[in-house]
Amino acid sequence: DRSSDVISVLVKEVERRGVVCRLNCRIVSISRNTSVFEVKTEKVSYESGKIIIATGGLSYPSTGSTGDGYRIAEALGHEVESTRPSLVPLISNDRVCSELQGVSLKNVRISIVQNGKAYISDIGEMLFTDSGISGPLVLTASCYMEDPKSVKTICYLDFKPALDEKTLDLRILRDFDEAKNKSIRNGISKLLINSLIQPVLTAAGVDPDKKVNE
Repeated sequence: DRSSDVISVLVKEVERRGVVCRLNCRIVSISRNTSVFEVKTEKVSYESGKIIIATGGLSYPSTGSTGDGYRIAEALGHEVESTRPSLVPLISNDRVCSELQGVSLKNVRISIVQNGKAYISDIGEMLFTDSGISGPLVLTASCYMEDPKSVKTICYLDFKPALDEKTLDLRILRDFDEAKNKSIRNGISKLLINSLIQPVLTAAGVDPDKKVNE
């Protein structure tokens, strides 16, 4: 259950087969002359009848995933799709996210709308971070989105997706009936977890200390 074990097995197999590894040797370009490929590095050049480009993507530059593979493949005549972030958290300028940092929620519906077009609506687990939202639900949603930097993106969160508007209204009225003389923050304590009460009431423009019967 450790990645180091997998690496160790692969290294041993490479050594057993007599493969020569050249480390810290960045490839500058690869070109093809008739049936031979010429691999130019920053130090020397190599020739080979066949090559395998296995450079990873563009997601983690510090591990070597710098996108060089796309550049090399394109230079060799392959068609390369434009890349974009995927399986990533979403950044938001809404200060509520940072205020709720660390709060994890289950059974939440997330709906993504970009330039007026609905891209995804799904239910799952999510997490508020210091700069936005994350968690399995958000990471999955990011796969279906266009680049948020290039289009207007709105993310809707539904904390009670199992209740339609009418059912939710009746639920709130029932809770209010049981807490007539309490403050509104206590009146919805059965509906929302404590950390969500203040943000929801602020968004609704309701004084949290106002009495339910008022």
